[in-house]
Amino acid sequence: MDVVTIGEAKTHLSKLVRKAEAGEIVYLGAYGKPTAMIVAVPQKPQRKLGTLSHLSHLLDDDSFNEADHLIDDLFHESANQDFA
Repeated sequence: MDVVTIGEAKTHLSKLVRKAEAGEIVYLGAYGKPTAMIVAVPQKPQRKLGTLSHLSHLLDDDSFNEADHLIDDLFHESANQDFA
């Protein structure tokens, strides 16, 4: 394990960042002892659009309308309750 001094890191920071981007771990420290490291930030995989399209048949307009009526009924019931 090679340890890069802070002075070297300041001078060659862009080169060290490129190494980290390539998957290498860059250790920073003094007297051969690592105290910090430069690593690449893990990238999230790109999301595929339409991955749930096979479930679209479950989301028809009737389901939403039924839910709307249920919510509306619950709201009116609670509005008419006496909380005294």
